[in-house]
Amino acid sequence: MQNCPQRYFFNRGLYYLCRMVSRQGKTGRDWQYGLLPVYGIYLLNFSLPEFHNWRTDVILADEATGKTFGEVKLKQIYLSFDLFNLTQEECKTPLENWIYILKNMNLFDMSPFKEKEDAFRRLLDVANLSAMTDHERAVYEENLKIYRDWRATLIYAVEEAEEKGLKKGKAEEQRLIAANFKKQGINSETIAQCTGLSVEEIDEL
Repeated sequence: MQNCPQRYFFNRGLYYLCRMVSRQGKTGRDWQYGLLPVYGIYLLNFSLPEFHNWRTDVILADEATGKTFGEVKLKQIYLSFDLFNLTQEECKTPLENWIYILKNMNLFDMSPFKEKEDAFRRLLDVANLSAMTDHERAVYEENLKIYRDWRATLIYAVEEAEEKGLKKGKAEEQRLIAANFKKQGINSETIAQCTGLSVEEIDEL
């Protein structure tokens, strides 16, 4: 699960898939480059400009025709919760049911799909903390701790950047005011008293 976009996100996904492909290589002269298909499935809590639907499949294709190039061995599947807007009634396929549950499981106690398949029932049971085994609960708590630490770090970084931006913006505004005063012939000492800048800073303008 990827909770927020990052620089080179697509490159990172491709890099890990290529590593899985390369690990299939065998030593010796008899290997004929027989490769098993490798699929990357990415669950995203955001959307990107490249996405035009909640599901985006990326494959190797002929640029001129857009058709699949050779036998598909590498495929990236991006599932964006942010772009998934199907209602319960509009979900027809098992995948659509899964994405609906994952996105909305916090909104209801009994999933509308819970009685359809054992897999859906198990998913809802896992979401219920009281139904978890000791091992499942420990894994859940550890993942929750990691997510909370990541989120707290992100919020702090954003707040700090905003605070620095405000300070920088205010300082730049004061310099512009000082520069205008200076053009009007007002002496540096008076400008310093009005703007809070030092006389040295004003003389450098």
